[in-house]
Amino acid sequence: LLRENITPEHILNNLQTRLEPHQRRGKRHYEKQFERARATTAEMWLPVGPLAARHVSMSTKVRYSTYEEREQLEELRKLPPGMLHVRNELKDDVSSILSRLQSDEKLEVKVSELKSLLPSSASAVWCDLALLGFVKQAVEAGALSVAD
Repeated sequence: LLRENITPEHILNNLQTRLEPHQRRGKRHYEKQFERARATTAEMWLPVGPLAARHVSMSTKVRYSTYEEREQLEELRKLPPGMLHVRNELKDDVSSILSRLQSDEKLEVKVSELKSLLPSSASAVWCDLALLGFVKQAVEAGALSVAD
């Protein structure tokens, strides 16, 4: 009687019935993880955004970001464009750097050489750390992009 009731097909059907709920639950979790990974991977290839900003150092070359790069960043974030937060006494200096980079599309400057773009009347606050912080924020917001 046992041999007639316990067949390979019966065991297979029983296992499939037990595994189905686990597979459904796992599939939902996998799909969420996959979507998150896909968004991160797409952003990793952008020269703008938070992931690009993490890799900025004093030897990194930066340039003014293109319209397409800013659009891609906004599309990935699904947020309005980032903003630069600048102290009042530095706004003219920042504006000078950005307008100089924007005026020449092919201009790529190392972060350590950005002082050369500052006007002679620039604030004495611009040390290497201040420049690095500014560039990281500008890359994250999408105003500048990594040229390397």
